[in-house]
Amino acid sequence: MAQTPVSSITAYGSWTDLTNAHDERECRQLLRDDDTIETAADPSTNTKYILAAKRASGEIEMRCFKGNRYTPSDLAALTGVSAQSLIGLWADLTHWHLLKRRFVQLKPDDVPSARMAYEILDMLGEGMLIFGLQETADAGNEDTVDLTTDSNGIHVRPADVLNRMFGQRMVDFER
Repeated sequence: MAQTPVSSITAYGSWTDLTNAHDERECRQLLRDDDTIETAADPSTNTKYILAAKRASGEIEMRCFKGNRYTPSDLAALTGVSAQSLIGLWADLTHWHLLKRRFVQLKPDDVPSARMAYEILDMLGEGMLIFGLQETADAGNEDTVDLTTDSNGIHVRPADVLNRMFGQRMVDFER
């Protein structure tokens, strides 16, 4: 049985966001394959742009949804500097996807903004970085973790209690 999709149907940024972060002339050149520049007043309907924008958004979702840390509505609800960080991340990834279409040998490490974007995505996926949502911030606070008190009055995590109940394998003692 197919699972229920939870992906956003729109990109996490716009053409204006992309060209605020990257040179508009270069972005327009990357939309054409005939060594000319895209001259449409609003290139946001260009198929190459749409595909790059959606692919960048999809990569953000793949990392941010890991571990149920965020949902599409969480990302859409971002405000302030967190929203600008998401847009900047999206712009760098969209630019990267446009670049690698033209320069197929290019690797993310060759483009500083792409390398940084993927490093940020990795950190978001691992929970080392989070967007500014109160519930996500609370989830990482020590105060919100349920602690249990053992017989000596020492606070322990439930996982520690369970580890003592189930013991260790003999192979662990041989190391």
